[in-house]
Amino acid sequence: MAAVRLTGAQSPAGPTVHDVYGRSIDGSLVLLHRFKGTTQDGMILSYSPPGPWTSFRAIRIQTSSSPSWVAWKEIEILAP
Repeated sequence: MAAVRLTGAQSPAGPTVHDVYGRSIDGSLVLLHRFKGTTQDGMILSYSPPGPWTSFRAIRIQTSSSPSWVAWKEIEILAP
């Protein structure tokens, strides 16, 4: 995986924390990236790691802090 791009649905805008985890082949969760900052409806969060993420069979997006309910308009996982 070369990048992750998340388009949020959020009202009201405010401070959020979204963690991107990869589930490895052995079933463990590995934190790949943390988005932390002020977000608003329709905002695109994007991250490209220095090297491609490999050996993951699933991705999990977990929100630990937000002023509103969490929803995603789009989740994109881009291949190398």
